[in-house]
Amino acid sequence: MEQAQWYVVHTYSGYENKVAQNLTTIIENRRLQEWIQEVRVPTEVVPDIKDGKERMVERKLFPGYVLVKMVIKTESNFKHTAVSKAGAKGLMQLMPGTAKELGVEDPFNPIENIWGGARYLKKMLDRHGGNINKALASYNWGPGNFDKYGQGGNMPRETRNYISIVNQHYAKFKKAGAALA
Repeated sequence: MEQAQWYVVHTYSGYENKVAQNLTTIIENRRLQEWIQEVRVPTEVVPDIKDGKERMVERKLFPGYVLVKMVIKTESNFKHTAVSKAGAKGLMQLMPGTAKELGVEDPFNPIENIWGGARYLKKMLDRHGGNINKALASYNWGPGNFDKYGQGGNMPRETRNYISIVNQHYAKFKKAGAALA
C-alpha cells in the first residue's frame, strides 16, 4: 500500500473547522475513507492566563496559509533546494540554527521545512502582537537584530524590500481571490 500524503487546503481564517467537518462528511458520504484517511486542522495546546488563572487552551498552529505561501514565494520562489548566500535553506529559507531549534532535520524536505517555517513565522507573529510587517522583519533579519536595531526604522534595505515584496505578493493573491469569490 502506498504511503499516505498530506495536502493543504486553503480556507478563510476562522472557517478551518467548518471546512474540515464538511470534508469529513463528504468523505463518509462518498465512501472515500480508503483514499482520504484523515482531515486535520493543525493545533497546539498552550497556557493562557485569564482573570489571573492559568489554563491550557487549544489554538491553531499556523498563521494564515496565504501568508505562508507568500513567504515561500518571496524566500525561494517555491524551489525546495534553494540555498541563500547566508546559508538559509529550503522553501522557507531556514537558517541552520533556526531549523535545528524547530526540529527540522532535513531543511530540503518540503514538508519539514514548511512545518518548521510556518511555526517560526507564527512565533514571530505572536512576538509582535500579530503585526505582520514586524513579524516579517524578524523572520527575514532575525528577531535579535530587529529587537536591537529595527524599532527605529534602521532595518537594512534587503529587509525593507523583503517586507514590501511579501506584501505585494499577498495583495495580488488577495485581489485574485476576491475576483474569484
